[in-house]
Amino acid sequence: MAEVKRYDIRAKDLDEIPVRAMRGKVTEYPNDLATLMTASLEEIISMGGICSGPPIVLYDKEVDFNSMETELEVAWPVTDKALANKVLPPVRAASVIEHLDPDNSLEGAYEALYAWIKKNGYYPAYPIREIYDTDPQATSSEQLLVEIVLPLKKEHD
Repeated sequence: MAEVKRYDIRAKDLDEIPVRAMRGKVTEYPNDLATLMTASLEEIISMGGICSGPPIVLYDKEVDFNSMETELEVAWPVTDKALANKVLPPVRAASVIEHLDPDNSLEGAYEALYAWIKKNGYYPAYPIREIYDTDPQATSSEQLLVEIVLPLKKEHD
């Protein structure tokens, strides 16, 4: 029998984050996502900006792991608020950190997050945030991490 993976899900409060965001469609994961991340970072650099944190991928609704195309935004926190074209509001959220590797889908982590939210009397709020804390070009595949952050609300829409 396969071992069931346990996820360390935590509630946390996040501060407001000014970001420079770029919307795009991903059909070939992870290549299209990497291209969008690079393009949005290059836009910030070309404007003389500096990022103040790792990239954040934003999903407007629940992630469909079987979809051939996903619309999302890549947002980089910026130090100069004049460069921000979006502000992520302060939120109460559920969070889990997961390893990224070719053999590991994030689907199990998302399922665990949604189960935790339901069990604790919350409803999901959007956008979902995936924070890519490690650089794939500078980090071994065994150490690549993503933090999945699902904003919470107490009332259903």
